[in-house]
Amino acid sequence: MDLIMKMLLPVALLLVLAGLVQYVKALQRKEARGGHRYEKQEALMSPVELKFFRALEAAVGSNFRVFSKVRLADIVQPVKTGDNRAWYSAFGVIKSKHVDFVVCDPKTLEFRIVVELDDNSHERGDRIERDQKVDDILKQAEIPIIHFPAKSAYSANEIYRRIFGDPAANAPA
Repeated sequence: MDLIMKMLLPVALLLVLAGLVQYVKALQRKEARGGHRYEKQEALMSPVELKFFRALEAAVGSNFRVFSKVRLADIVQPVKTGDNRAWYSAFGVIKSKHVDFVVCDPKTLEFRIVVELDDNSHERGDRIERDQKVDDILKQAEIPIIHFPAKSAYSANEIYRRIFGDPAANAPA
């Protein structure tokens, strides 16, 4: 009887181990098929972004529409040269980047200006490089960009002046 147990024990362990390996592989396949779990973010914007958004909307008034967190690839595209590899390579540079705010013509939704809200993270080397790349891409596409420092409060009048120059008669109060 002991001999049978000694022979069956390794076989049983191998079967358990093989089953465990199959279970782990099944979990990995499920994860690869999108078995990740997700949860809702609290809001589209942080409290600081929301304060700025409200001030930016007040600054531009009904003369423009403001959109937030817009993918760079939704406002610029690589120039088509007939070289698909080059196009996809250039698209790879912009596809995962977004800008904070895009100010558009209210009737045509043509892009007028991109507005970036820069918090302390924009002082890091990688963010400086990213910001410069985005600025260069927008310059090539002839879309103006302006950067505002993140603060605890914003003045619609100050935003208006920075974007449009001296306040006109219809500038916000």
